[in-house]
Amino acid sequence: MKEMKNKEQWANEVLQSLEGIQRAEPSADLFAKISQKLPKEKVIKMIPLKHLKWVAAAACVLIVINIFVFKSSIQTEQPNDYNYKVENNLLTNYSIYD
Repeated sequence: MKEMKNKEQWANEVLQSLEGIQRAEPSADLFAKISQKLPKEKVIKMIPLKHLKWVAAAACVLIVINIFVFKSSIQTEQPNDYNYKVENNLLTNYSIYD
């Protein structure tokens, strides 16, 4: 209870310390200075269509290569000896008390 009152008192002191503060105001010519530093004309960067075609072609080639590698890795994957024995044992040995 006492701790709660201390926190409230601290909060009130902090809020009261802000009462005499004035708002910061920029100088009158600040906006003009900022406007002068900005470029007058907007520069638009355009990528030529020829470059985009090459990028799209390269992306397609990479996708095809990835699909080919993924398919070949799935097809050539050999089962692990341990897993193969366990799977065969589970499939063929139905006797629980042997």
